[in-house]
Amino acid sequence: MAIIVGSTIPDWYGDQQTGQPESDLVGTNGHPCFFMAFNGNGPQSNTDGTLAFRVRLSRESNPPGFDNVLFIGVDANADGALDLFLGVNSTSIFMAPPGSGANVSPSTTTVQTPIYTSNRVAGVNYSWDTVNATTDPVATSYDLDGNGTDRFLSFAVPFTNVVLSLAARGITGVTDQTPLRYVVATATQMNAINQDLLGPQGMVNSSLTWAALGSISEPYATILVPEPSSALLVAAGLGFLCLVNPRLRRQRFL
Repeated sequence: MAIIVGSTIPDWYGDQQTGQPESDLVGTNGHPCFFMAFNGNGPQSNTDGTLAFRVRLSRESNPPGFDNVLFIGVDANADGALDLFLGVNSTSIFMAPPGSGANVSPSTTTVQTPIYTSNRVAGVNYSWDTVNATTDPVATSYDLDGNGTDRFLSFAVPFTNVVLSLAARGITGVTDQTPLRYVVATATQMNAINQDLLGPQGMVNSSLTWAALGSISEPYATILVPEPSSALLVAAGLGFLCLVNPRLRRQRFL
């Protein structure tokens, strides 16, 4: 499923704070920036399975490989505050609780030390791919901002760990049918958002709420996400990572 955040276009080009293209989230109405997929591992449990995300970035910087931080902030109880961060950096996939602030806007949000980490392994729980006819068969452009070929950054996390991490923060009863809302951002460091925010133009230091900025998604339950048939994770029994299936349902949130 493609998730488009923002009231006009999915994301502005060249609005990352430090000018690093590798941290610049890019997307249009026809070429979404943010995707999600879920493999529930069958009906036996509604708290297991694997949750995966993909974002589109401007281009690869030098040296090769993703060398910044991607945050997926999760609002699990619909109060407008972020309750957990899922993400990937230069070496690891992680889950981290938010800081002690309100976490309702960029300026009130910080990120604590991860409570879960896993080495990123290409083709298992992580991919860093060029946007092309193979990775996005329905695309009509592989370079949305004219700054070089775009890249897809994808990663996957165990849904059980998401459930347990939220429960540790007092948010219990989360299942694959629980509506979750997402905020997507990039950074150069692990403790704060300081590069790009999906949706608005810039605004990574804004005191406006996520909703006022147009940077938080509508609520979506993971179980509603169709599972793509293309698979990088078949060997691990996950069945997906690179979310490129042309049958993915593209929806606009706002």
